[in-house]
Amino acid sequence: MLLFSTVLDVKRELDASAFRKLVVEWNERFRGLSKDGENDRYKENYIPGFVWERERSLKCGTENLWIAVEEYVEKNIIAVRYEKKSAEGIIWDTDYVMDFKERKLAIRLERSYTEDANLNDHKFSPPFFITILIEHDLFPMDGDLPISNQPVYIRDENVGLLAGVVKGENQYRLPIVFVSKNTFGKDPVDVKRLASRLKGMAHVLVQEDRGTNEKIREACEGRNEYNGTIGVYFPNPMIKKGRYFTSNPSEDVDAQLLEKVISRVLQFCNSKVVDPIYTWQGVNHALLFRDLSVQRERSQLAEEARKKAEDEVAKIIASLDDEHKRITEEAVRKATDEANRLIEEFDEENRKYKEKIAALSKENERLRYENDGLNAKINRFDSVPVLVFGNEKDLYPGEIKDMLLTTIEESLIRFRDDSRRMHILKDLLEHNNFKHEAKEREAMIQKVMTGYRKMDGATRQILEEMGFVISSDGAHYKLVYCGDPRYATTLPKTGSDGAHGGKNAASIVTNMLC
Repeated sequence: MLLFSTVLDVKRELDASAFRKLVVEWNERFRGLSKDGENDRYKENYIPGFVWERERSLKCGTENLWIAVEEYVEKNIIAVRYEKKSAEGIIWDTDYVMDFKERKLAIRLERSYTEDANLNDHKFSPPFFITILIEHDLFPMDGDLPISNQPVYIRDENVGLLAGVVKGENQYRLPIVFVSKNTFGKDPVDVKRLASRLKGMAHVLVQEDRGTNEKIREACEGRNEYNGTIGVYFPNPMIKKGRYFTSNPSEDVDAQLLEKVISRVLQFCNSKVVDPIYTWQGVNHALLFRDLSVQRERSQLAEEARKKAEDEVAKIIASLDDEHKRITEEAVRKATDEANRLIEEFDEENRKYKEKIAALSKENERLRYENDGLNAKINRFDSVPVLVFGNEKDLYPGEIKDMLLTTIEESLIRFRDDSRRMHILKDLLEHNNFKHEAKEREAMIQKVMTGYRKMDGATRQILEEMGFVISSDGAHYKLVYCGDPRYATTLPKTGSDGAHGGKNAASIVTNMLC
């Protein structure tokens, strides 16, 4: 399962010698030998005895923890794989493929499982090697933004940077995440953690304080996120930006919102097509077929040389007397034996390469069966075999499932605690990751519509972010939920009684959705 994938430009200072030294430093840092005093809590990742000087191919470590290197000289590419197998049966593979000609570094993190693995959700962090490259200042600027594991704060003096992103005037190689301050003047998520988790994948811009609200709004022509909303802008203009808001606006950070934003960036980065030569398997296959081609050429040349020698010797033998003929035949026999020995050596090398191909094919087949088994396990956990979906589609991710679980929860008061039906329904609630999103949306509507008198900017933004399409219809606003005409209602442009009118407005909207 691909967890993390990025291809980054690097500076010319990162040549082959520097790359080798950094990989060795990366391994040493796991032991706690850090210039900035890091602790050694990652000591279990350290591979003792790993030294890499000029070797083009090497492997060091144990069956459960190893590092390997392969150099593809013809393409000026070096590939590194680091693999760790945990006690729970989880296999973590981290690959670094450095293309010195194009000055690009491809980084991938994959996770697979053994047959008896524990399939609980295991968290992961971006490869630590990216942090080392940042510390050594080996990434060039992405436009006017650095590749960093820290957020960039938007102040009065650099509001234009954000405006260029929002209006699509500035282009970057990596996505941009903008975090606005909420109504309490706080960040809706832990922005330092967000920047650290997205290092090498995205830039994180953060509004420093609410005092810049008006200046940001003017510079961005009102298209910016505000009041704790987070925007995700992608390099490809054909991909619509993501906009995320917290379901519980308060002074506390929203951990769920953080994961949503990270997941969206990961989804974008991991979906990009990567040249096979920028993968560990791609480099190894290229090296294997190169070696096979060389062996075939050498074998062909040896066969041609033997045939030529035999033809020439046959002509000589025909012109010699018996004694000379005997001596020459003896010499021919020895020469033929030597030629046969060389060909046997070629055949033996070819046999080894064929065995290597067979082993790679077997490994690919094993991974395929492993993946099928994993999917089967996951399906057993996540499927609901007694239900078949109809024609209704989710208006937001997980809507139908959440409404079913909400209905089940609300129905529990009708049944006895010791009844079979109660046991089944509780079991479904406990094992289906019930997020209560429908109730959270209802609470959000109740909150935003309290005291409703007019459709101000904040109210409109929250409703639009929840999926409402808002248009003007005479003395009223027309609201259509997720563009579905079955769920349409109106709100007055001017309310006469704030408390009573707001309560009625909230009731109209929530009753339609729930």
